[in-house]
Amino acid sequence: MTGIEEGRGSVVVDGPCWLRIDVDATVEAVTVPADGQYRRLRELLGGPTDRGIYHRRAIHYVQDGPQRTDANWNLAAWAAACLWRRTVLSYEIYGPVVVTGPDSDESEGLRGLDEDVARELRACADAVMRCRERWRRMPVMSQEHLREVLTEAQRGMETGPEGA
Repeated sequence: MTGIEEGRGSVVVDGPCWLRIDVDATVEAVTVPADGQYRRLRELLGGPTDRGIYHRRAIHYVQDGPQRTDANWNLAAWAAACLWRRTVLSYEIYGPVVVTGPDSDESEGLRGLDEDVARELRACADAVMRCRERWRRMPVMSQEHLREVLTEAQRGMETGPEGA
């Protein structure tokens, strides 16, 4: 059994728990059976997957292949990757992202996320949502907006979701 923070409480799930971050910065806990993990990733992302490693205890999975023209920038996943890498990435992350734990040492597939990593992701997504709400009436996102996102996300990752 694994516990992953869900809002202010904790949800106990059977099997590894991953987080799916949508382009609107909503975060959903996804439980995954021990077998068929990569098939489940393809289902969650809508096709073949590619991975990016920005944290030693987490893997970002994105849809593989050429950039889809209908995919939107996933600012929450990008901000978390930037903060974990301690640099501003020179590229964007598009579409939904599934964040898992690392590969298992025993070839048992992918692990679930540790609670502290899941908390950081939720806090980062909460910060992105707050920033987006403030910018709702602004037509263009500037470099200043991106700095604001990273600053607020960093503060959120240090204090937890909703500044808790």
